[in-house]
Amino acid sequence: MVVGGEAYHKLHPSSKHFLGKGLPLLIETVFGWTVSGKVSIDLPIVPRTCHLTTVDRFLESALQKFWELEAVESRSVHSVEETQCEELFSATTTRDSSGRYIVRLPLTRDPLIKLSESRTIAERRFLSHERQLERDPPTKDAYCIFTDEYAQMSHMKRLDDPVDDVNPHCYLPHHAVFKESSTTSKVRVVFDASCKTSSGFSINDKQLVGPVV
Repeated sequence: MVVGGEAYHKLHPSSKHFLGKGLPLLIETVFGWTVSGKVSIDLPIVPRTCHLTTVDRFLESALQKFWELEAVESRSVHSVEETQCEELFSATTTRDSSGRYIVRLPLTRDPLIKLSESRTIAERRFLSHERQLERDPPTKDAYCIFTDEYAQMSHMKRLDDPVDDVNPHCYLPHHAVFKESSTTSKVRVVFDASCKTSSGFSINDKQLVGPVV
């Protein structure tokens, strides 16, 4: 073994001896003669295979999201409650000649969810809203026009007789929402079906939740 490449040429005098074409070369060194060259040896060829795998997490995630977005669902993705709501709606709801929905059965979720007294809070919120409208005459006028149209379209009607408390009913608080950017009606009425009755449940708690449409 020669350590130090700068001493390589100092070790070799000029003496070399060729044994012939395809045979080793004899080279004289200060340590003696060395043999160098190609040697033909018949050895079995064993193939070698090298595999390289790399993972690009960002690219993998992007491709996965792409295929998820492009995938077509082969089955319904509705929940049990959404499916039940769809089936019940189809079986119990029709339209009349004017296009209004007629529901023969309520779309109730759990029979144990009971609504209780609801007039007190609805009346209190109505009176509070009425005082606000008194301080804003333009909004009040628009609010009255909206409710009159609601009655003309038969979406609501006035009850002149006392309400029979024996039959289930619920009062919904409502208030006006003013939207200046609206191209149709600047004022619309929002009904608060999430308002809790005295039992702690609301109309929304009792309704089945259908799929997003």
